[in-house]
Amino acid sequence: MIGFATVSFTYPHLSRFRGSRGSALRIEFIKGNVSIDGKYQNNVADGDRALIALNRIFSTGTMTVSGEYYNNTCAKGASIIDCISSFAGKLVIDDSTIFEDNLSIRYPDRAIWLEIEDLEDGTVYKDIIYSEAELQELTADLIITPEYTVDT
Repeated sequence: MIGFATVSFTYPHLSRFRGSRGSALRIEFIKGNVSIDGKYQNNVADGDRALIALNRIFSTGTMTVSGEYYNNTCAKGASIIDCISSFAGKLVIDDSTIFEDNLSIRYPDRAIWLEIEDLEDGTVYKDIIYSEAELQELTADLIITPEYTVDT
């Protein structure tokens, strides 16, 4: 069973939201900064899908992940959070984030600048793949505050 979300957007800029088709939460066509927060419990991502799939993101902004993640299952070794396509920016895992699950985040192979900050030691990892001209301009900020509770 897949958890469905109650989602609050400060500035929604996406073409569709789906609470099914594999991932528990699937957000597509986002432009801007992204913040994911909430409680994620007892979710199952079907097949090889991630628990949270962020698809076709064109952003040089910051994606902040926080919240609580408990008893979530992704089959076939899929990621808890999957940033597919062109996320080119900075990813911050908030130090208040609680992961009972093994945290795995898959990053795109087409980002131009991908900065991943380790908040424990301050290390910033960078990767340069494409030119900046290939990115679209930022047009919006988006806040996602889903809460999943699926009774088992």
